[in-house]
Amino acid sequence: MSGGSSKAMFGTHEFNFLGLGFKALELSDQALVEPILRAYPQPLTGFTFASLAAWNSSFHYAFHLDEARARLILSFGNPKTGERHLLQPIGRISDADTAALLEASRALTYPLRIVGVSPPFLESHPAIARDFACEESRQSANYVYRTEDLAHLRGKRLSKKRNLIAQARRLYEWRVEPLDAGMAEACRALVRQIVAEESPVVDDSLEREMAALDFTLRHLGALDQRGTALFVDGELVAFAIFEVVGGQMAIVHFERALRRFKGLYQVVNQQTALAVEALGVPLINREEDLGEPGLRQAKLSYQPLRLEPSLMLTLRPVGGEGLVY
Repeated sequence: MSGGSSKAMFGTHEFNFLGLGFKALELSDQALVEPILRAYPQPLTGFTFASLAAWNSSFHYAFHLDEARARLILSFGNPKTGERHLLQPIGRISDADTAALLEASRALTYPLRIVGVSPPFLESHPAIARDFACEESRQSANYVYRTEDLAHLRGKRLSKKRNLIAQARRLYEWRVEPLDAGMAEACRALVRQIVAEESPVVDDSLEREMAALDFTLRHLGALDQRGTALFVDGELVAFAIFEVVGGQMAIVHFERALRRFKGLYQVVNQQTALAVEALGVPLINREEDLGEPGLRQAKLSYQPLRLEPSLMLTLRPVGGEGLVY
């Protein structure tokens, strides 16, 4: 089975990869792809159509959906290297599917990687566990919280959060509204203001994140995203964007606030949790920390219920011997 040429995989909307026909992901594919993602909700946050569409400009996603629409294979790639890899397959993956995937993987000139893999998937696919080396990616682990913990901040461990919100309440008054598509331009203006005030180092990672946020804001309604908007003296000063997955978990994809308002991040965090609680959703996933020490400390300080593991698999050489890829 052919791996497909680099030019074909990045130069056209449809191409062959690992013996399967793939199509480059577009917003217009939502009605085709979203149902299977919702039918098989995953513990990690990258497996919603909104997330895939938002980050598509960075990762060049493509998908294969079988005729029964019961098996979804997602690939991502880098045009500079010409390599494509996979996200964890979704849906009904048979032993025959697994065998074909492994056979086709051997035809590539580089070791195939599968990312965003959850332990239950690996446990239920022993052939993949056998042929792929497994590494846990700590920076990609997802932070999962009880909604009620973030909404009410009870207990001594969260007293600092309560104190910051109390200080904010003494310093200024805020108004909370549900985020809607009509606020998109105001949100984009706020993001520009935050960047101007904080003057962060604009690296590739920040550029990708800004592009993903901008796409989400431009397609807020189509992507079925919810959110929280905070106003002080009529000015938008903070917002958060989230979506509900499987009725049991809300994923907070983006959160932005002006730091010159003391405690504002704690306020928007709590107000978003209160909005999620009002929907009857018991858990909140606040995604990964990307290995950034400050972000890691901030997320740990909210006392997560658990860290959802994210595994990366890399195809082993045949027989454990050196294989020229």
